[in-house]
Amino acid sequence: FSRTTGTLSRLEMNGKTILADEQGICRGPRLTCQRAFTDNDQNIRKAFYAFGLTQLNYHARPAKAEIAADGAVVIRCKVEVTGSKSAAFAHEQVWTFRGDGSAELANVSTPRGTMPQLPRLGLSMILVPALENVRYYGRGPWENYIDRCSGSDIAYWESTVTDQYVEYTRPQDNGYKCDVRWVAFVDATGDG
Repeated sequence: FSRTTGTLSRLEMNGKTILADEQGICRGPRLTCQRAFTDNDQNIRKAFYAFGLTQLNYHARPAKAEIAADGAVVIRCKVEVTGSKSAAFAHEQVWTFRGDGSAELANVSTPRGTMPQLPRLGLSMILVPALENVRYYGRGPWENYIDRCSGSDIAYWESTVTDQYVEYTRPQDNGYKCDVRWVAFVDATGDG
């Protein structure tokens, strides 16, 4: 964990790196409310800029670690996420690491100040490029969205990260999947 970013800075499983900060770039999960504006966002674009949410700053608070009754290690990280104007979030991550090697992340995000309509609210993280293969249980196999997902069956799907990209003329969402229950990113050997 990084005291500077308030999130995971490196994760290794079975001797393989899953994510690692590099050259001052935070790759661990971070709260974000921005994406490239799409055609559907024309009505909120101006307000989003006016509230300063295109320029988020992250202020980490001291992390706390404890051992749970079942022996799991629990780490709590709090980060104040502020826009350049009045909008902000209090973001808490609670990581639980168990003896079997599994990890669980729970998030709580609380908005503060005046907030415009958000195009998205979620976490962004950057995995190592070797984790190119994706397996998931949800709607697929093609991209689908909340307003037009009934033509995509809920099932187990396999693809690649690269195949999720669609070369639109203007920025749009790419590879979005609705109703995903779980996802795994793995390398060519199936590790991840």
